[in-house]
Amino acid sequence: MLIVNQNEENYIILTLTESIKLTGDTYFSLNLKNEYTNKEYNDIILEDLSENTNRYNKFNLILTGETSIDYSSSKIYLKDNGFYYFKVYNNNDDESELLEEGFLKVINEIIEKLSYDENDDNDSLSIEL
Repeated sequence: MLIVNQNEENYIILTLTESIKLTGDTYFSLNLKNEYTNKEYNDIILEDLSENTNRYNKFNLILTGETSIDYSSSKIYLKDNGFYYFKVYNNNDDESELLEEGFLKVINEIIEKLSYDENDDNDSLSIEL
């Protein structure tokens, strides 16, 4: 399962190149389907940022928390947190091939700062949001 944070850049590492059978100029695309609402986001273009594509493929997904998608980039505007079923395809002008599928969990993580103060009178734990 892939875990990504809402309102952040998320780097995803996959090993896709070893499964490619299509020839010629190809590109990667991503399809997402929300497990709860069944809303689908299809054909999102993924730019491979890997410096060694024979070993791994690296993608930057930017989740902004809005409700539309820029299909020509890796900017994804997902309103709903939760689980999405994902499929990554390799495409050329004539056909596509499924390379990987699985679950993607979108979270809106709030980073909390914890501090523990110990003194003679009492011990206290404070949480700063």
